[in-house]
Amino acid sequence: MKELSKLLRKRDSIKWNGLAHHIRCLAHVINLAVKAFLSNLKVAKLSEEHEWLSRDDPEESDVDEESDGSDEEDIYGDDPNHQEESDEYTNDVSSFDIEDTHDFKTVLLKIRTISKAATVTQKRILSFQSFCQAANLKPLRPIHDHAIRWSATFNMLKRALYLRRAIDMWTQSQPIFEKLQMSSHEWDVVEFLVQFLYPFMVANTKVQATAKPSLSDTWVIYEDLFDTLDDAKAALNGLRVLPEWLKEAQTAIEKMWTKLRKYYDKTDKPFAYFDATLRHPGLKKKFMKKAGYSADTIETYVKNTEMRFQNEYDVTQRVSHGRRPTIEASADVLLLRIRFLRWNGIQ
Repeated sequence: MKELSKLLRKRDSIKWNGLAHHIRCLAHVINLAVKAFLSNLKVAKLSEEHEWLSRDDPEESDVDEESDGSDEEDIYGDDPNHQEESDEYTNDVSSFDIEDTHDFKTVLLKIRTISKAATVTQKRILSFQSFCQAANLKPLRPIHDHAIRWSATFNMLKRALYLRRAIDMWTQSQPIFEKLQMSSHEWDVVEFLVQFLYPFMVANTKVQATAKPSLSDTWVIYEDLFDTLDDAKAALNGLRVLPEWLKEAQTAIEKMWTKLRKYYDKTDKPFAYFDATLRHPGLKKKFMKKAGYSADTIETYVKNTEMRFQNEYDVTQRVSHGRRPTIEASADVLLLRIRFLRWNGIQ
């Protein structure tokens, strides 16, 4: 960011403090929030397979993790010994011996074990497909959870919920699967997690799209996610009797809200959020009014945005070192202005 600041000052006479105007990756923020939720549910033992729940929180450095393109592969993608491990896993009945505590940890462990056990050999894959057909379901395989993206957990749970009838029949088909059988309560827990995490999955998918700029959507997405959390908290607080597993979820939601709020509060420093929102033709001041900003505050933001545009991007207002810009400089600034307008969706 220091080099970018120097380049902008040298080439375009634009003063930009990279550290003060750091725009954080919203997908990464969502990942941290969901991780806070799942970690507080203690959904899994801290193992190498699910190491993303035990990694040090990178938030302090505010460095976004970058992907090398391998994040679409499952946890066994680069393991040449996967088949041997699978065969050993197939014959290890003790790996199915899961304690029935009926909490989030047990439910997630069961689903992860089922998703793995049903797909380790061709025989089991064909067997599971036959149960899908018997249940009048599309013969889909369970999805593996993995250590790279939290969305893998969501996709695993969503697929398991769809395959519920097939999973129930499959786990009842052999005695060795008895400990993997899911109770009605445990399926309720799975459904709760899918329903609760769905808005975060939608937001996560939206901010990773590259077809159009999305900075102007940042505050809108934050508000939607806060509304989701507030609705969930209100629903839980409204229950006369709160089961223990929902008390656990209630605490985790508070942790999630705190994590999300921490990063939301940091968006008041980079003025790019204000500029992108106020200059978006579909948002402008409407969003800030809906979000509860006072008229004076909105007017201040509007004036500051207009001033920045005139001082930094409007060629007719640009004066460099007491002189009108040269033709070459004007061309550069004009190009920058055009890009700025297109970036904000204004043609």
